[in-house]
Amino acid sequence: MSNKQRAAKTPCAPGSGKIHPAGEGGFPPYDFLQQESPREQQRERLLQAIEECRDGWRRRLEAMLYRSDLSLSCRLQELLEHNTDRLHFVMEHQWNGRLQPSAALQIEHGALYGLAEMTFGGQPGETPALLRSVSETERRLASSLLLMLADGLMARILPEAVSGHAGMQAGAPDFIPQTHLAFEISFAGQQLSWMLVLPALTAEEPEALPDPAIEGLSAALNARLPRLTTRLSVPLASFELPLGDVSGLREGDVLPINLLQEVVARAGEQPLLKGRVAERDGRLVFASHGFID
Repeated sequence: MSNKQRAAKTPCAPGSGKIHPAGEGGFPPYDFLQQESPREQQRERLLQAIEECRDGWRRRLEAMLYRSDLSLSCRLQELLEHNTDRLHFVMEHQWNGRLQPSAALQIEHGALYGLAEMTFGGQPGETPALLRSVSETERRLASSLLLMLADGLMARILPEAVSGHAGMQAGAPDFIPQTHLAFEISFAGQQLSWMLVLPALTAEEPEALPDPAIEGLSAALNARLPRLTTRLSVPLASFELPLGDVSGLREGDVLPINLLQEVVARAGEQPLLKGRVAERDGRLVFASHGFID
């Protein structure tokens, strides 16, 4: 069996660090007609951004938590289960000319406490329910974690966004969640997890400013347009003639004609005016009835 066949038959372990879209057998097919919804488009960009950021995140977490055996996994989650015990930290970025929420970190106090213990060289054990308030150290740690995760994703999903403030919030983020990304770190048989929530991250298309050169050219053309000339053609008559008579025509022959009752004046191939042919002061003239719609 080849290595490729063996890899295809071997499922990814939960702690392997591979991205596992929840409830799907693989990535959705590429939309050649660009008919994906904004949520699906953001999901596609997010999957690519996670792949590019994952190894860097793991190395920074290993340095932050003093672990060399740490594995990181992250998966997109369709539905977010309700959990009132989570703490909420919100990040802001500036794009489209204003500062707005760009990501939210949702983490249980026990998990945040375990992370804080590890940053001081400790080991997270079985922590009982915490009745005390969140310490300033835990606040700074959660804000740093949110900043690390959100900045990496925003730089790839919305490169023009400028990083802003990250801090704790009393309740759930005041934006409509577009995507939920679940993180889990595993080490020595233990796991700590948190959730990253993102709103719709889209940049407005800038309005096209008028080009002064084009405006100047347009004004010059409009000024000269009334003085330009065009050739009008007006048919005077039409009649049918047997082909035998046509072949017998000679120079000097005279054909009787009747003027048309209604004629059309054309500018090139474009019908322009309707009217009739009349005689005035011994000359044939075209009497217009008006423009053709």
